[in-house]
Amino acid sequence: MFREAGFVYLYCAIEQYEDGALKTMVKSQTTAHIARGMSNLGDLGFMVGVSLLYGFPYGSEDSIRATLDFTREWVDKGVVKLVSESVLSFHPGTPEGKDKNCFFDRTPPNYGHPWDRFEEGQWYHPSHVTPKYLEKILTASEEWFSHALVRNRHSWVKRNIT
Repeated sequence: MFREAGFVYLYCAIEQYEDGALKTMVKSQTTAHIARGMSNLGDLGFMVGVSLLYGFPYGSEDSIRATLDFTREWVDKGVVKLVSESVLSFHPGTPEGKDKNCFFDRTPPNYGHPWDRFEEGQWYHPSHVTPKYLEKILTASEEWFSHALVRNRHSWVKRNIT
C-alpha cells in the first residue's frame, strides 16, 4: 500500500538491539520483531533510515555491539541508507530532568567534540556518559558504517569504502 502511494523511504528507531535493554526501556518489541520488520522492509524494496540511542545506565558493551552489528548487517545489505545516532538525554518534565536547567535557549552544559556529534548530545545525560564513552561509540560507528550516510547533530557524513 505504501509503495503504491509513492513511499520509498521509512525512518524507524532501533534504539538498542538487545532484548534486555528493550525490556528495561518498557518497549513492546523484541529483537525478533525488529529483525522481522527490517527484513519485510527490505523485501518490499524500501530504503530505511534508523535511529540508534546510546547512554542507557543499564546498557552494556554487549548491547552496544549487538546494536552496531545488527545495523551493519542491514547497511551491508543496502537496506539501511542512513544511521542517526543519539545519546540519552534528560528532558523537561521527566523524573531525571526535574532538577536540571532545561531551558534549551541557554548555553548547553556540554558542547564541542564529541558532544556535538550526537543528537541532543549537548544537554544532560547519565553520569557514565563521558567524552571517552562517546569516543568509543564514534570510533566503532565509523568503522561499522563506513559506507552509510551517518547523521549526527552537526554533520551528514557519507563514507565510502576504498
